[in-house]
Amino acid sequence: MAGDNFTGLDYQEIIKELRAGRFRPLYFLHGPEAYFIDAVSDYVERHALEEAEKAFNQTILYGKEVDFKAVIDAARRYPMMAQRQVVLLKEAQEMQ
Repeated sequence: MAGDNFTGLDYQEIIKELRAGRFRPLYFLHGPEAYFIDAVSDYVERHALEEAEKAFNQTILYGKEVDFKAVIDAARRYPMMAQRQVVLLKEAQEMQ
């Protein structure tokens, strides 16, 4: 993935990668079909971390409640006793 010429993936490709356990460092989900955005977001939320890892390594933010600094600060944290840190920004279009 480092050095990949990334042009975007559709829902099927993203879900296929996720089910194979391949999580990319960043997903920017957008488009007219909220169903697909929610499906990918929900899958990452449920499967990217083990249940015991979520308390310290999963942060869910909502656009109307945070600013860009809060999102960046959350994304810069290192994982605690886990392979990855997961930051989900929902309703990003509501950010001021």
